[in-house]
Amino acid sequence: MWIGRMARACIAMLAALCLASPVYAAPIAIIVNTTSLMGTAVDLAFDLTASTANTVKITDFSSDGILDESSILTDGDVTGTLPGSIVLTGPGFLPIQYSETILLGDSLTFTFETSALQVDLQSFAPDNFTFFILAGGVPITDVGRPDDGALLTFDFGIESPVLTVYSSDTLPVREGIVSNNVAEPGALALVIAALLALAAMLPVAQFQSRK
Repeated sequence: MWIGRMARACIAMLAALCLASPVYAAPIAIIVNTTSLMGTAVDLAFDLTASTANTVKITDFSSDGILDESSILTDGDVTGTLPGSIVLTGPGFLPIQYSETILLGDSLTFTFETSALQVDLQSFAPDNFTFFILAGGVPITDVGRPDDGALLTFDFGIESPVLTVYSSDTLPVREGIVSNNVAEPGALALVIAALLALAAMLPVAQFQSRK
């Protein structure tokens, strides 16, 4: 009896954790070649526009340029600083933003991942993450970029998220390979495995309790 009650309690607890834990999309690495602007002071701007409580996590920032920590500006729910990790948290119909000045070197890279709450598409557009490089407060624009001068946009909170990068001769941008991404069971998969294992224990526990 006691074993059966404990197993049922564990299943309930794990189910609650499964529902409460955020699910994240696979991380995406971005590489920007900044050689043509080497030695130029610019602002890096990371924006989140969201109708949900979705988050964007920026990690693994690397550059041979020089960041100016005294220049950091944030708007909305933002935690962390470069070159560490940054988290932008919705909702925010006006952009939730982190910006910091950098003296550019040859390149910069970062990785981002988003949570996966679903957007009510009947009422709102997909949640959107956008990255800019600004010179004098104005996006560095080039042929093929959207009017706002974004280097990348990522629409998410939808069944099939859409990443678009805007590469050019001035600022070549590409998607990279996420390093140190050792394949291991995700948190959700571990919870499901634990639920199945505990569910299998119940008949045994019930049989033993009848002895």
